[in-house]
Amino acid sequence: MLARLPYSSPTRERSHDRQARVRVWLVLDGLHPQPQHWIEDPTGRLARVDLAFIEQRVTVEYDGSWREGELWALNWDRERLNRVQAAGWEIVFVTAALLRDPERMVRTIRAALARRT
Repeated sequence: MLARLPYSSPTRERSHDRQARVRVWLVLDGLHPQPQHWIEDPTGRLARVDLAFIEQRVTVEYDGSWREGELWALNWDRERLNRVQAAGWEIVFVTAALLRDPERMVRTIRAALARRT
């Protein structure tokens, strides 16, 4: 069982802080993702992802809340992630709810990695 880390309110924590929290839980469980990894294809850079397991071609994306009036950001992000999938990567989305259950989050990510080995 994973030890509990203090959890602060999502309204007070920025998205990159929550991305770091995801990485900490993974490292505590013995996994070592590459943060802020650029995914490339023969034509060049496609997208930068939050966390990547390069060998298995699995990326972990923290999916923050989208505010009213920021539909453009959601659309841009989905286009970016469509390019990642088209390049053959599996994407695991971590939401605030999943982050509050780190054991389930780690199991979800480990399952994606197992499908790719």
